[in-house]
Amino acid sequence: MDNLLQTLEAILFSAGVPLKRSEILNSLPEDVSRKDLNSAIDELAKKYSGDSGIVLDIFNDKLQFASNSKYGEIFDS
Repeated sequence: MDNLLQTLEAILFSAGVPLKRSEILNSLPEDVSRKDLNSAIDELAKKYSGDSGIVLDIFNDKLQFASNSKYGEIFDS
């Protein structure tokens, strides 16, 4: 799948809830392997890290976009 990274990004953004890797993989075309998915997840994790306002949280084999806690004071006011 040529646009796997962008598709994964769209799936995670629109879901609004944590998704298991298996749930994501089941929603992708059959030619996408778990290895392909894991590579795309690694790329997104790098893209959305550091000073980015959005981060990719990965916990208990679930993925979700979240606000970067580095900027949490903005929401505390």
